[in-house]
Amino acid sequence: MHEAGRAAPDQAGAQAGQPPQRHGGAAHAARLPGLPARSFRAQLLDRLAHRCGAFVHIILVLFGLAFVLHVIQVGMFFGVKSSFEEDEVGAWRDFAVSVIIVLHQVLLLFFQAEWVQSIWSAIGLRDVFHSTVSLEVWAIWIPGLLGFFLAFTGWLGLASRRRQQAKFAVPYAACAAVLLVWQANIAHVVIELASWEDPSRWSRSPAEVQRMQKNLFKVSRDALGQLFVDQQCQVGRLEDEASFVTGLMAECRGDGLEAQLLPVILKEFCGPRMLEPQTRFARRVRRCSEEGLKLGLLPQEQLGSDAMFCQCWPAVFNLLDTAWRWVVLFWAWLMVGVLSVLYTAAEKKTSMMSGRELYELGIFAFFAVIVLTTKVMAYPEAFPWDS
Repeated sequence: MHEAGRAAPDQAGAQAGQPPQRHGGAAHAARLPGLPARSFRAQLLDRLAHRCGAFVHIILVLFGLAFVLHVIQVGMFFGVKSSFEEDEVGAWRDFAVSVIIVLHQVLLLFFQAEWVQSIWSAIGLRDVFHSTVSLEVWAIWIPGLLGFFLAFTGWLGLASRRRQQAKFAVPYAACAAVLLVWQANIAHVVIELASWEDPSRWSRSPAEVQRMQKNLFKVSRDALGQLFVDQQCQVGRLEDEASFVTGLMAECRGDGLEAQLLPVILKEFCGPRMLEPQTRFARRVRRCSEEGLKLGLLPQEQLGSDAMFCQCWPAVFNLLDTAWRWVVLFWAWLMVGVLSVLYTAAEKKTSMMSGRELYELGIFAFFAVIVLTTKVMAYPEAFPWDS
């Protein structure tokens, strides 16, 4: 009786020339002739995909909104509202420059730099990158656009998961691709920086990279030296000088808060990481001093700040080594969330497939993800067979 009652509207609609009503998902797939009902594993996969996609993109929306709120707070500190009232044209010009800079970085993720520069030259906007950019662009507009992009991508993901319509899924796929490639490039940069600790290996790098490595060493050393001069800091040794690492300490005689915090920060930060033997860390410190002297980056008569700098140099790379692992983990977490949303967005179609079709689709998706991950993480610039 109940089955006949539910079938009656579909039969009436078919006689009137209208397609039968769909009740969605696995229930509809079970009623199609020749297609078996979805298995327990398939239903479990559906639930996991829905929950994983929702969790990842809710976090993404919250993170983006928090970023936007922070930018608004910074904007109130800089007085952006008064800037709009005083020079509205200049404020909108800063916003336009921010949009161009962000778009430029997005294009660089997918195209060669020469092509992107030719595009800006063709439309007459190349001079934007050679002009002076105001502080508001870097402190307010660009972070604000980044926060809006994160929140908008998260919202599109939630809408695609819930609505399962192409008008949400297509723009979401485009935004997710930009976000994934951008995160992969960040991971690649951090991994590259983490390998710059040993100056004796810099000779293996291209000439341009060697200039960047030496400049990073020199600028960091000069900044710490100037900070020691400003805060009237000196580096002394403890009575027990058996260990080169624990034998150094900084004392600052300045009156400001920086003079009080700097010795504490150096003591807590510039040391071996957890479970690292002090003898190994001491070798890294001595290598910094010896190789810096050979390359002419450190003076023959080293100052106290130079000794402290070489103690902090390997500690910075300990931090970078931990950072790139977290960035890669975040990329994998984001990748799982994106795949979950795309899976749920196509649920109306996949629910009508047979087990064989779902198996073939899964194999294709698996190898596609493997190739994409390998390309993005291992070969961000080009494939190994490219010239």
